[in-house]
Amino acid sequence: MKRLLFLFIVCMMIAGSVYAQESTPETAADVGAQWIAPEATAEATTEPTPTPITPLEFDEYGVFYDVSQSHEGLRRRYLLYIPPNYDPEGAPIPLIVALHPANSNSEGFATFSGFDVIGERENAAVVYPNGINFVWNDGRVGDPRVQNVDDVTFIQSMIEVVSASLNIDQTRIYAAGYSMGGMLAYRLGCRLPDTFAAVASVASTMPRYVLDECESAPPVSLIVLQGTDDFVVPWAGIRGENGYLSAAETIQFWRDHNVCSPEITQTVLPDVDPNDGTRVIAEHYNNCRDNSRLAFYGVYFGGHTYPGHPLREIPGVDLTTRDIFAEEVIWEFFASNQ
Repeated sequence: MKRLLFLFIVCMMIAGSVYAQESTPETAADVGAQWIAPEATAEATTEPTPTPITPLEFDEYGVFYDVSQSHEGLRRRYLLYIPPNYDPEGAPIPLIVALHPANSNSEGFATFSGFDVIGERENAAVVYPNGINFVWNDGRVGDPRVQNVDDVTFIQSMIEVVSASLNIDQTRIYAAGYSMGGMLAYRLGCRLPDTFAAVASVASTMPRYVLDECESAPPVSLIVLQGTDDFVVPWAGIRGENGYLSAAETIQFWRDHNVCSPEITQTVLPDVDPNDGTRVIAEHYNNCRDNSRLAFYGVYFGGHTYPGHPLREIPGVDLTTRDIFAEEVIWEFFASNQ
């Protein structure tokens, strides 16, 4: 097994777009992959044979491992970060599943998402999976970029492999995604409510095409961070089969879904950086069924950006708030659901 001692800066994440609706380039070849299953065929089989779970072996902590496993006849990759203080004989640790946006990959998201910093500080493992062709099958219909693969069961299988390899607390597994990764996070919360203690979505309101999958699902704790001036996933939503609810409709749907009481705790957060052109208002809905929780962070004048990390903002058009860091707000919410 080859270790990734550091992450390569992915130019397309800094200079390119992470728009959820744009076309994507071809993926680069895998580097340093650790095989845990026989090499897969190029096409997914119609009746895949389950692959026995083979635990991974590690010889160092505090580093990234590049892992490849077979799922539905395809080779799937992910980065796995193991915190330096991990003790296989100690208490179980949390696991964060970090989902990249469209036009990106695991390395790209790891360079700016900040979750490995959280993992190091909080003694949590972090896994950054890769979508096929830089996108996820998040349930949308008719998108030519999205392959006929089941990313929900892939994520589930990946968690099973990681859990067989590390001492993971099964009550503290979380999913957090940005843009298209956030859309998949909603779907994971609805499809795998027994797996995830909480999910987070950044720059993505609720996809309309996931509503049916969520209707009969049990409550799940959710935090949403959304900019009012997001021109990719608009605050006001997008109509149509592959559209999204508005920010207000998203919160109302989840308030009803989690059966939350009418009480709202609303806080105008400190204007830490008066020059960033944004303000953040946080809303918390704590009295929900089955001890679930709901939080919404509205980034006023914020764009399709990742709070605290101004990598691709367009000055005056697509602002990034510096008043909060997405990963810190998300982790605080996750930790409160322990």
